[in-house]
Amino acid sequence: MDWDDFEARARTVIPRQELKPRRCWIGVLSHEKTPQDAFGELDFVWMIGHLKVYETYQSRHTDVQFQLKFKDAQVDKSDTIKTFLAPDANIVLFLACLPQDNHGQQQAAAQSPSPVQARRSSPSSSFLARRAKDEPEDYDAPLPPPPSAVLPLAQPGVFSVATVGTEPTPNHASLAMDHDVEDAAQSDPNDYQKGGPTTRLTVPQSTVTAIKNENIPSNIAHPYMDENIADPVLHPHMD
Repeated sequence: MDWDDFEARARTVIPRQELKPRRCWIGVLSHEKTPQDAFGELDFVWMIGHLKVYETYQSRHTDVQFQLKFKDAQVDKSDTIKTFLAPDANIVLFLACLPQDNHGQQQAAAQSPSPVQARRSSPSSSFLARRAKDEPEDYDAPLPPPPSAVLPLAQPGVFSVATVGTEPTPNHASLAMDHDVEDAAQSDPNDYQKGGPTTRLTVPQSTVTAIKNENIPSNIAHPYMDENIADPVLHPHMD
């Protein structure tokens, strides 16, 4: 970069205003320009030597993080204008530059992703192929119906857990009581107390045989017990 050429061209665009004694022009080239670019008066932020350079430029570009440079050196906020003002000169020029990353690239205030970054952020074809193996081919296809429960045929006179129908479930207690009354009528009168039969009812063996189904698997419980029911579909409805 030819700083002398840059300064000579900058002198041609200085604002037309007289300076007071012991004052100088300070020009800060916009962060959107480089010294090699063509520029005009409005591409600089111009100020008189007694103003604060950082604060003045920041007031014009409030949403920009920038650094000031003089030639190739970075300017510190504690530096004074006399440090950069040549003898008998009336102008000092600075460059407003965007901060640089670790690779020396300027960071824009708001950057859209480059095509390379967009390709990197998108999933690779191999990943999509692996993912397709673990997912169904058609997401809109209806789910298959659940397999219907195959219920074994109920044997006559046998009350099975798998026997499910529209008829209400037989009441085992009422069956036992009916058999007790029938058996009590044929039993010895000594089995009765005064005023009626005993309050203890004995379930006949025929009813016990009917309730007990030897063909029911051991993992299926009695229909009147909710514990250890293998399949809730096979559980008869209880009112």
